Amino acid sequence: MRFLLCTLFVPLVLGQALLAQPVDGRNKPSGKKAPVESPDLARYALFENTAPRPEATSPVDTQLPLKVEPGMSIALIGNTLLDRSQDFGYLETLIQQAYPAHRLTVRNLAWSADSLHHQPRPANFADTDQHLVFVKADIIFAAYGFNESFAGPDGLGEFKAKLTEFVQAAKAKAFNGKRGPQLVLLSPIASENITGVDAAKNNKNIRLYTREMSEVAKAVAEFEDMVVRQAEAEAEAEAEAEAAAAAEPAAEAEAEAEADAEAAP
Repeated sequence: MRFLLCTLFVPLVLGQALLAQPVDGRNKPSGKKAPVESPDLARYALFENTAPRPEATSPVDTQLPLKVEPGMSIALIGNTLLDRSQDFGYLETLIQQAYPAHRLTVRNLAWSADSLHHQPRPANFADTDQHLVFVKADIIFAAYGFNESFAGPDGLGEFKAKLTEFVQAAKAKAFNGKRGPQLVLLSPIASENITGVDAAKNNKNIRLYTREMSEVAKAVAEFEDMVVRQAEAEAEAEAEAEAAAAAEPAAEAEAEAEADAEAAP
């Protein structure tokens, strides 16, 4: 009985407290003047119901190496593979390093966990197309396939259809207001096991989805197999480490010989 009374008492008290304060503390009038809205900041607010959408255009063929012109805008979209580039700026650094005089703009529009099927956003938040218009994208790097790969072989058909639809639609939109974008698809990278998580077991699915991405790209886009690039980078790093380890004894012997020579009378 005591527990029942307590259970009834708590909601009653909370209800009375809410009724006593019809306006929550955060939105309670402070008596101060509302801040003046800055036009300079307002232009960065993109809303789904007002932000412009791209005009239709004829698709542009994409070939590697890309045709990079001065002043171009490069956009990164897709999943966590590119979202994390906000924390590790190697990709943008390499792009700017390759074209130091081009004054390129790189904008990261990727969202962790995005897939071709689902791209959840806050209410009235402008979608990817609207953001690509805002940044006037000339070149788009798109990373998909990892989240989709967890559907396994059964999801390959839907993934290929969605990817083909996405690529064909993106290439026929003038995000920059002039022509269609150059589009490069990036496959997922291989997963590695960590303590307590057998992540590498999904690599067989990643290979399947990477193969489908390659097939789609042959017809409508350029493609980079990040699994292959990852393996090449790891092999190169291992070779450099082995070469350094092999050279270390010789360097030590040379240093000792020099020291002995200097110490000799």
